[in-house]
Amino acid sequence: MPRPPKGTSYTTSKYAITRLTKAISLDGQAFSITCGQIDIGNAATDMTSTMNSGSL
Repeated sequence: MPRPPKGTSYTTSKYAITRLTKAISLDGQAFSITCGQIDIGNAATDMTSTMNSGSL
């Protein structure tokens, strides 16, 4: 999977949302509350524009 330059903050925030979704799902079970997450996959953004010609 391609990784954006300086992608630590992106990776950290993505993992945080995934774990928050899981925590809400588990905590909400007692109240019939569900929670889900939809990942958009690959998207061309300003952050990924440098990967058009390859990245190191």
